[in-house]
Amino acid sequence: MREEVAPIMDLVQPLRWFVGTICGQADNREMATAIVAIGFVAAAIVLAGVKKMAPRFVDLVSSVLSHKILLVTLALSVYSAMLLRLAWSIGLWSSTLLLDSILEVAFVGLPTILIACRATSMKSVFGELVLPEIKFAALVGFYLNLECLSLFGEIVIPLHSSSVY
Repeated sequence: MREEVAPIMDLVQPLRWFVGTICGQADNREMATAIVAIGFVAAAIVLAGVKKMAPRFVDLVSSVLSHKILLVTLALSVYSAMLLRLAWSIGLWSSTLLLDSILEVAFVGLPTILIACRATSMKSVFGELVLPEIKFAALVGFYLNLECLSLFGEIVIPLHSSSVY
């Protein structure tokens, strides 16, 4: 009987480590974000009505379970795991970065891959993926005073904001 329990315990230990590491790395900001997101979803379901939302939820689940999305997600996950394992083996990554790595893959990598998958040409990849990222990153960087805009942008924005006040 003890011999049958050992293989199951071999599978449970890495899972316990994984969940424990992620939960240990979640800070108050991430917990608050999760609580607010769950609250918004619950409020949307209550306001719209469960009967109205149930078919849409089924459509969402069936769309996510399509073979195209599952294959892309699986490929990205395997690729990311291999990169993290390689980085860990040469000392460039540690388990203290696990949550950040997962969030980066889920919220940056996966949407980027899905946009790239629906592209029909390099021009469409540039237009749908690169330009919005560059515009948004430049705007956020300028707003946070991390980087400067071009000389034209640095002159025009202060002139425009001073004329508003």
